[in-house]
Amino acid sequence: MGDVYSEGLLIPNTGLAAVSLAYVMGGSPIYLAGVDLNTPQHAHKPQAKIHHKMINEGRWPTLARELQNWGRVAEFMAARDVPVINLNPDSAVTLFETSTDFHGSVK
Repeated sequence: MGDVYSEGLLIPNTGLAAVSLAYVMGGSPIYLAGVDLNTPQHAHKPQAKIHHKMINEGRWPTLARELQNWGRVAEFMAARDVPVINLNPDSAVTLFETSTDFHGSVK
């Protein structure tokens, strides 16, 4: 796995890289938008079809590995009292507080 985790930087994919960058830049709280990992539920979306194809061809990390990476981020952020809020309540990433009130969350 291509991660650099000395001070919270975990970069095997764009979502984890974005959260890591937000942390390094002092973001608090950090809001997740578009992080679902629920490809079966959203199979009608073009990106989900690409993910399914990659999974079937063995070119996509398993969902378990992705969730494990998000778990590492959740532990890291919790240890540093950095709240992470997932704006997708239907996300497979259930390790963070959720909110559907994006406009009320961002000040």
